[in-house]
Amino acid sequence: MNVVTRVANYIRSSSTHHQLLINLLNVSDTEHGDIIFHADMRWLSRGKTLERFFCLLDEVRDFLNSSPGQYYQELDEISWLLGLAFLTDITSKLNELNLELQGKDRNISSMISVVNAFQKKLKLWIAHLNRNSLSHFPHMKSVVETLNGCEYDLPSFAQHLEALVTEFGNRFSQFSTLEPVTMFISNPFATVDVSELGWKVCEIFGKYNLEELEMEILNFQEDISLKSLFATCSNFWTLVDRNIYPMIHSIALKIYSCSGSTYLCEVAFSSMSIIQNKYRSCLTDSHLDDALRAACSSYTPDFRELAANMQCQIL
Repeated sequence: MNVVTRVANYIRSSSTHHQLLINLLNVSDTEHGDIIFHADMRWLSRGKTLERFFCLLDEVRDFLNSSPGQYYQELDEISWLLGLAFLTDITSKLNELNLELQGKDRNISSMISVVNAFQKKLKLWIAHLNRNSLSHFPHMKSVVETLNGCEYDLPSFAQHLEALVTEFGNRFSQFSTLEPVTMFISNPFATVDVSELGWKVCEIFGKYNLEELEMEILNFQEDISLKSLFATCSNFWTLVDRNIYPMIHSIALKIYSCSGSTYLCEVAFSSMSIIQNKYRSCLTDSHLDDALRAACSSYTPDFRELAANMQCQIL
């Protein structure tokens, strides 16, 4: 990554060098017309920079050959090229994971599903590398196809994935405790061990009476009217009476209030910067809160019904 960063910074730091590369790419009729400048503060920057650099590797070599003292011998080393290809592949997969976690309708339940699936994919990719399979590593496969019989050690890259599996396990260790509760909230009428579920809820949230919670879960799961609503209603938990099932309703709200990522925070901040502009001089805190809720939610209100219920003002 250091070589890629130095090359990209060398090209983009000078307008002359940058324009010469663009002219070279235009003449070569490549898929991309420019190289990406790496920036740590931008989301997905490293993966996009590596992918673009790998696609333009031949053109970058030609450009650096024409620049005295700027060529890096690593660009011709097989081990370095394989490492670059592996880093490009794995960062692109991490970028895909990052994008899957973004969105207005993403909560902790969807985050657990996506992260658990990615951890299992990592273990599968380790098995693939150990048997020299590159079906899920397209950039590494393209490098290997150009080696013409040279030796290469793919299982050594599996060690990096094993370290990544360990890191994911440490970072998301609390998911094993939270998963049974989120599964119940996502599908409340599935068969569950009531005692184990109640114990998990008390372990996470701590303030509920275990025996009363178990009885409430049993009554809830046998409620025929709620079963029929769950099969047809997308906003099921808004229809659950909090007076009849106060503890379960409270648990559902807490689970859905858990943010799967910082996406909603970023959306709220961007929306607030647009709402609070110089053309709105009479904006109360309550009105701002309502406007932010509308901007950050994917719910579409029935405007015709709302307008029909408004009283006309006769002058």
